[in-house]
Amino acid sequence: TTWDRIYRGTGFTFDFKDLAAAKKHPFRLRTVNMKGASEWVLGSFETRQVPVDNGGSGPNYTWQQTGTHIKLLIDCRETMQNKDLFVECKASSIKVLDKGAAENEQLIFEGDFTAGIKADEAAWALAGDKHTGGQRVVMVAEKQKPTESKAQHWRSAIKGHPLLDPRTLATNVILGKLDM
Repeated sequence: TTWDRIYRGTGFTFDFKDLAAAKKHPFRLRTVNMKGASEWVLGSFETRQVPVDNGGSGPNYTWQQTGTHIKLLIDCRETMQNKDLFVECKASSIKVLDKGAAENEQLIFEGDFTAGIKADEAAWALAGDKHTGGQRVVMVAEKQKPTESKAQHWRSAIKGHPLLDPRTLATNVILGKLDM
């Protein structure tokens, strides 16, 4: 691997500009002082997603949000029918199964929400995806705690999944409306 020197100075912080969003960036670092140079340390960091519809994407799904609601759009098989769909939605987690997949049920999606939802008011359905021509499981739920500013909005729908950069959220995110 070839490395480019991008900073040399006496400061303790350095701000990278114009990095690609939602991408992993490797780096190496060492310090130099009067006693000499340290060994190189390798590391990496991942930049945050640019929000789309005030949400983002994760493995096998996309998501959207308003100040009061969260919406997940989960990929599923094209031939899935309502009778095949099983959704277990709790205040802190969601699990989606396809009970009509071949001989056994198949886990489509599972994860812990970033913050709590009102599970007893959550709704889900199968819906056509006009972009791919396939189907998606659409789940809409009310947030337990409404978010009143961009800084309070969820950075991801599911814990451990890619994060949003909240500074780039639309200014009307609080007023938005999610359709099923």
